[in-house]
Amino acid sequence: SLQPFRHKMNPGVLVALAAYFFFCICDAFIKAIGPETSVFQTLFFVTLFSFIPVLAFTLRHDPLSAMFKMNQPWLVMGRAATGILAGMFGFYTFTHLPFAEAYALIFLAPVFVTVLSIFFLGEQVRAWRWTAVAVGLFGVWVVVRPGFREIQVGHLTAILAAMAGATSFIFLRKLGQSERRITLIGVLLAAATVVNGLIMLPVFKTPDMHEWLMYILAGTFAGLGHVTLLAAARTTPANLIAPANYSQIIWAVFIGMIFFKETPDTWTVTGIVLVSLSGVMTLIRDEQRSGWLSRTHWVKKFP
Repeated sequence: SLQPFRHKMNPGVLVALAAYFFFCICDAFIKAIGPETSVFQTLFFVTLFSFIPVLAFTLRHDPLSAMFKMNQPWLVMGRAATGILAGMFGFYTFTHLPFAEAYALIFLAPVFVTVLSIFFLGEQVRAWRWTAVAVGLFGVWVVVRPGFREIQVGHLTAILAAMAGATSFIFLRKLGQSERRITLIGVLLAAATVVNGLIMLPVFKTPDMHEWLMYILAGTFAGLGHVTLLAAARTTPANLIAPANYSQIIWAVFIGMIFFKETPDTWTVTGIVLVSLSGVMTLIRDEQRSGWLSRTHWVKKFP
């Protein structure tokens, strides 16, 4: 039958690929801002400017008041809190590690999702998913190679970003489709703006024109990514959108090489492939066993 090939050509998949490309461009601008600026200040302005396209799109479908009409407020706030932590750790990682290496480590998140799902979702993890976990962990070891190279703080924050992102994902799975997408995205962005705005005050540095441009561009592309992903999710099954997430690693390799003069070595490329394979294996098996993708609103999961 040609039906599976028709699914692969679903235009929504191309829209999702564009969304993840926008997210990757946003992360590249964050990296370009550099480590000299406080992570909290960068997060504040990027989140603030991302609100503009997100609200412009979501208000066409839901009123602004719907953002705070929550059926499960504690789960929504838990998801927001862990999402903010994932953003903080992720932004630090992008400004301190090579671009592709940062993505490879952060995309370890599905491994943590598998482990956390045992304790918080009561799921049984069988051989296939444990194999995916082993492949992902080995991929991270290949990228970092402890004992053969210097371990940096950025490696630690990448792992913490993956753990926080995985916890945020668990909250999202428990929420399922009980909340509107404007709630899931809007509460996270609003909370991130307020929290980072308060934390940045003691270390605030007046941005110069170059930094203002980087903030505006990063925020705009982040907002476009959210909007484009929402558009894809409205017309395309989540099990087709999910694998497109890993296209960011491919973009990261090329962006790192072209704009940051970062050429990953054979070890790093091998690790990236293994981590990506681990994530895709987990997604496929989870959908086969529980069909959770079809029961969960698909929004951006990790930094």
